[in-house]
Amino acid sequence: MSATASLTNTYAIDPSHSRLGFVVRHAMVTKVRGWFDEFSGSVTIDGDNPAASSVTVHCRSGQHQHR
Repeated sequence: MSATASLTNTYAIDPSHSRLGFVVRHAMVTKVRGWFDEFSGSVTIDGDNPAASSVTVHCRSGQHQHR
């Protein structure tokens, strides 16, 4: 058993303790930062084969904020 095998599991992303954000360039001059208010997801860790680990996130496009 590898040292990371004990991490093998699927973990839910807790939206109350997480933030899903993004940054885009506008006119190659400034950056616009934004975030999604509502999202869900999970992280699946394969401790024996980390390359097989994955992240799944679901959010509704159009349901975002920016500044």
